Amino acid sequence: MKISLRKLLFIGIAIITMSCISLPKVTLPTTVPTFDSSSLITQINVADSSTWIWNELPAPTFEFLPQNNPQLVIGLDGKLHFFWDTLSDDEAFIYHSYFQDGVWSESLPISLTLGKSKLYATPVVSSDGNIHILWYNELKLGGPYRLLYAQFDGINWSVENEVYITEKNSNLRGELFADSQLNIHALIKAPVGVNYDFFYLTKTPEGWDISKPITPEVTDGFVFWKYKPNQSSGVRLYGKDLMGNLRISSWENGVVGDITKTSIHLPIYDTYFIDNARNYYIYWTGQVPVPGSTITGAYYQCISNSLLPWSETVLSGDKTVITKPLVTQNESVSVIAWVTKDNKIEFLFPNGCENANLYDLDLPEAKTQRQLISLAISSTSNNLCSLNKLNVNDFELYCAELSQ
Repeated sequence: MKISLRKLLFIGIAIITMSCISLPKVTLPTTVPTFDSSSLITQINVADSSTWIWNELPAPTFEFLPQNNPQLVIGLDGKLHFFWDTLSDDEAFIYHSYFQDGVWSESLPISLTLGKSKLYATPVVSSDGNIHILWYNELKLGGPYRLLYAQFDGINWSVENEVYITEKNSNLRGELFADSQLNIHALIKAPVGVNYDFFYLTKTPEGWDISKPITPEVTDGFVFWKYKPNQSSGVRLYGKDLMGNLRISSWENGVVGDITKTSIHLPIYDTYFIDNARNYYIYWTGQVPVPGSTITGAYYQCISNSLLPWSETVLSGDKTVITKPLVTQNESVSVIAWVTKDNKIEFLFPNGCENANLYDLDLPEAKTQRQLISLAISSTSNNLCSLNKLNVNDFELYCAELSQ
């Protein structure tokens, strides 16, 4: 349909006329400033580790090679302990050795447990110096499946005792922690479908007191829960719903608290740790853009105790990371470590969400790619040890006296 020049001119005049008509004034509400959490970037401070006193220790030798990653533990006396499980067609035990006067003690099973035993959680040291360990055991093919406990007083291992047993849950997991009163507690994850039920246990002279399930009940969808035990016989629970948003709950004195829903969207990665100020960290490896290319780097994102999300942060700068980061913690600090392609181990000490100090250790060149497989820090934060794997039966072990 053609429109004549005369009609176009008429339409233009009408628009101008209407714009001159006095319309009622509309007052908009005052704009509420919105806080953009993407502006929160953790400051990574490259710190001087030249004052750290590094020692390369002889790595343990294995008559039976580890199946899962070994676990390093530094005792209150500074003695380094080493725990690992094995692959076997018959009984498979948990082994223990410690480093003293320049040599490793004989590698011995902590208990001649029937069935196949596996170590998935780091043993803990209580304030009296005892070491406590919880491990998984498949009594026979197809179950039953158990969690077992023993403690080491520096000379002898106690008799093992059964903490939990199930006939059907081969993915049963648990970990220990000790409170300031020398009470030993366990948190257990027992699979239920695609999720878990959590149970809180306390060791008593008669056995283990077990709670009812402490998993928060959700009525509006599926939530996958994680946890952080308190020192006061309580647990804080962190959940991710189907939309990827964070939810918070708690369990204290036998009571599950209300669920707090947040609009904080969590990354897809599920490797996490929670520091002693209850800041929540998710960490992973991923692609980092560099001029003309991309490299693999180490990342984390911190969500503060006050539920303020910080932006994801590249921890490794422009260095290529060749191992998945590992975390170790004590009552005062957390440490994240990884190995880079240029033969360094880097250690990150977060100071809350705001900043973190980064230290490194130069390693000798290796013919094969290293894997960082275990990490430990002493309760005093004065000693830090890392274990690297070079090939099937070739390991290197470094320990440092720290000066932070």
